[in-house]
Amino acid sequence: MILGLSDGLAGLIGQKMGRRPYRITGPKTIEGSFVFFIVTVTIFLILSGEKPGLINPIGLFVMAIAALLLTAVEGSLGKGWDNLPIPILGGLILLFLLS
Repeated sequence: MILGLSDGLAGLIGQKMGRRPYRITGPKTIEGSFVFFIVTVTIFLILSGEKPGLINPIGLFVMAIAALLLTAVEGSLGKGWDNLPIPILGGLILLFLLS
């Protein structure tokens, strides 16, 4: 879900509306990375609704940090290199959050 939704929307918004580009291993935009972060947090919130008591200040902080970590990985790897670590890292994070 994170790779399909977050990365897909980040690329779409970044290409169409991105005004502040940056480059580490490939072209990215601040706007695209912001969209990736917001969509990833939203995915975490939706999936954490399955586990009672997870949505609390500490849980929200952990979700935000996890989304920030995934955003940093996505932002630092371009040209499709993020397609392997994003699902693996996202899956591990969700396993940790929901266990």
